[in-house]
Amino acid sequence: MFISGVAPMPDFVLPGTWMQCPVGDIEREEHLLGLISRSRQGGEGIAAEMRRRLDRLRVAGGDQIFLRQDRPTLLTLTWPRTLPSPAIFAGHSAAIEALRAEAGGDATQVRSQQGFHIVRAARSDAVAESSTYWIAHPASARTLVVDVTDYEGDRRRLAIYDSIIGLLSWKDTDTR
Repeated sequence: MFISGVAPMPDFVLPGTWMQCPVGDIEREEHLLGLISRSRQGGEGIAAEMRRRLDRLRVAGGDQIFLRQDRPTLLTLTWPRTLPSPAIFAGHSAAIEALRAEAGGDATQVRSQQGFHIVRAARSDAVAESSTYWIAHPASARTLVVDVTDYEGDRRRLAIYDSIIGLLSWKDTDTR
C-alpha cells in the first residue's frame, strides 16, 4: 500500500552554505554539480559520483537535495511512499527495532529531542563517508529517510548530523 499526498518539510538548520533543489530538476542539479566540479581539484570525480547518487535517488522516489557549497557534502530527503511498519505505532523499542529492520538490521539509535524514533546506519567506500537516518514521527509513524554523504571522507565531520537529526521535527496532519 502506498501513501499519497504532499509530505511535510521538516524543520532543521544545516551548518555551512547549502543549495536546495527538488529531485529530478536536472537543470538545477547539473548547475549544482558544476559548482562542485569547478570548486576543487578532483571535483569532476566527486560531481560524477554525486550524479550517480542523484540518479539512484530519483529512481527510489527521493524528494529534496541539499548540496553544501563550502565542502563537498550531499544531503538528501526521501519520504518512502509505503505505509510504515505497524511496530512503529507501538513506540519505544518496537519502533526502533522496526526502523533498524528498514535500515538493513545494522543501525544505531539516535536520541531525539522531539520524541521522534531515529536510527542511523553508517557506510564507507573509497569515495565518501555516509550516514543514513530513518526518522519516524511519534504520532503518525510517517518515516523520513535522510542521507548525508561527505566526499572528503571524514567520519568525524558527520557526527554533527546526529545532533541536527536529533533536533529535527515536523508537523504531520496525515490522519493515517
